Amino acid sequence: PVTTATPTPVRTASPTPVITPTPVITPTPGVGVVNGGFETGSMAPWTGAGDSVVTGQAHSGTYALAVVATSSSTGQAQQVVSGLLANHTYTLSIWVKGNYAYIGVTGTGTSDTSTWTASATAYTALKVTFTTGASTTSVTIWGHGWYGQGNVYMDDCTIS
Repeated sequence: PVTTATPTPVRTASPTPVITPTPVITPTPGVGVVNGGFETGSMAPWTGAGDSVVTGQAHSGTYALAVVATSSSTGQAQQVVSGLLANHTYTLSIWVKGNYAYIGVTGTGTSDTSTWTASATAYTALKVTFTTGASTTSVTIWGHGWYGQGNVYMDDCTIS
């Protein structure tokens, strides 16, 4: 009699599933406030009639923006910030010094927002939270000084 071996089945391991973390959506690099510390020594890309970048009034660094309010007009500096994500919540922060200093955001596609302080003899951080609308990827941020209250100084403007 001839004996034949019965083949033994070979076990193979099931493939291990690869677990991928949920992606975190972040804004495109390089977007946000441009020249928020005014360290270029220039206002660009900020705009504001009569406003200027000055030394000796900075919160940090060398330069700050002087928003000029006269007895007959308010002062306002603004910048269009692009590259934001739609349906995303952000916080605008601007350090201000001066009387009746305001900051705000317009063009959000949802609720525009602003805040103010009556008196900031030293730099104070003003912050507003805003949410972009379903198709909003740019907003206008601004700092404002009230009639007859003198210059409002702005520095270290960020969106996070």
